[in-house]
Amino acid sequence: MTVPELSPDEVLEFLKFDLLSERIAQTGAEPRDSSRLMVVGEQAMSHRIFHDLPALLRPDDLLVFNESRVIPARVMAHKPAQGGMGGGRVEVMLLRQEPSEGEGQVWSAYLKPARRAGHELWLGERDPVRAEVVGVLPDGARLLCFAEDLWPHLERIGTLPLPPYISSDPAQFADRLRHGTRQRGRPHGGPALHAGVTGPRRRSGGRAFKRDAARGCGNLQAHHGQRG
Repeated sequence: MTVPELSPDEVLEFLKFDLLSERIAQTGAEPRDSSRLMVVGEQAMSHRIFHDLPALLRPDDLLVFNESRVIPARVMAHKPAQGGMGGGRVEVMLLRQEPSEGEGQVWSAYLKPARRAGHELWLGERDPVRAEVVGVLPDGARLLCFAEDLWPHLERIGTLPLPPYISSDPAQFADRLRHGTRQRGRPHGGPALHAGVTGPRRRSGGRAFKRDAARGCGNLQAHHGQRG
């Protein structure tokens, strides 16, 4: 079968649909394994509950677990004051710690606004952490260089990154995420909706495969067509 090539605008039109706000869940199901489960078979599709999963598994099935762990990666920063005027605010979305050959740490991050962010940022409101903007990646993310270890400061200066269609308080959402999922693995920034293992521990068949699914900002990043 030949798949036609689509322009960026055609792809956006294909993905466009209306979803009522009341149909978007703002919190996870309680208990967590009472969430809905879509079962797609070769001939039909059915709707079940997630705790039904063990009974659906066959001996040769493969389970893939996302072991990425979300960090408080959304940080409000400000530019240094100049001429007696306070620096402007910049929203920082930390993505991941990048390899660095020199001293300090280098992180990739999305900045908003990025073009007016300048070359120096102070992350956090109290006892801010200084970062120098040292590079730009192909997707527009900036490289931030920190003279000190950023990890001990994240819980203090950052909040959990939630997609714009989730109106929950980030602190409450983070608490529910910590207590409702079994999170392990490498930490990462990006959206907090698809991390952790929320299902039943028992399984009647199948093999398990664990992987780190942290690969970027996903549904926090806009998709653009040729018209902008």
